[in-house]
Amino acid sequence: MQRILACLSLCAVTGGLLTTDPAQATTTPKPAVKATKKPVVAIKRSPVAPADEYFGRLKMSILGIRNTIKDLGIKIDTYPDKAESIFGTADLTEDAIRDWQQKYPKDSWLPGTYYALSHMYTKVPTDEARKRAKRAMATLVAKFPQSKFGRDGKRELASNAVGAPIATIAADAPSPSATGSGQIANGPATPQPNPTAAAVTDGFTTNKAITITTPAPNPTTKP
Repeated sequence: MQRILACLSLCAVTGGLLTTDPAQATTTPKPAVKATKKPVVAIKRSPVAPADEYFGRLKMSILGIRNTIKDLGIKIDTYPDKAESIFGTADLTEDAIRDWQQKYPKDSWLPGTYYALSHMYTKVPTDEARKRAKRAMATLVAKFPQSKFGRDGKRELASNAVGAPIATIAADAPSPSATGSGQIANGPATPQPNPTAAAVTDGFTTNKAITITTPAPNPTTKP
C-alpha cells in the first residue's frame, strides 16, 4: 500500500512538472502597436499688425503711433517756439515704428507712417530735424519703393524738397520813384511804404508783413 501511495505521489509530482514546463507552455503574441504622429499645422501669420498689439519701449499700438505723429505736428504748429521739445517723444515713436516693421515688414500702413513722420520733422526749422526728415524718407524709399508713398518720397528726395529750409517770403515793396503819388495838393503827405520792409516769419507759418512807413516830404511845403 505504501508503494502504491508513493507511486501516486510520484505521478502527481511528475504531472505537475510536465504541466509547468515553460518549454511546453503556449503564449499568445500581443499585436504590435503602431505609433501615430499628429499632423503639424503651420500657423500663417497675418502680414498686417493687429490693432491690439503694442510695439517699442513705449508699447504703442499702430493707431497710437499714427496719432502721436499727427499730434506732434499740431504741437509744432501751435507752439513753434517749443518745436524742438518734440524730439524725445519722436525718438520713442521711431523706436515703436522699427519694432512694428521688424515684426510685420509687409504691413501696408508702414509707408504712410514713414511719409507722415518725415513731413512732421520738416516743420521744425533746425538742422537736426532736417536730418531726421531725410532719414525717414530715405527709409521709406528703400523699404517700400513700389508703394505710392515710396514713389512720392523718391521724387521729393530727388528735388531736394525733403529737409529743405523753409523759405522766407519777402514783402512786395513799391518803387522809390512812386514817392509823392497819391498826395493831395497843398495837403499833408500820404505815408509811403518803406521799400526795405520784409515779411516776418516764425519758421512755420508766415505772418503778414509788418510794414514800416516813413512820411514823405510835401513838395509844396517851403522850408
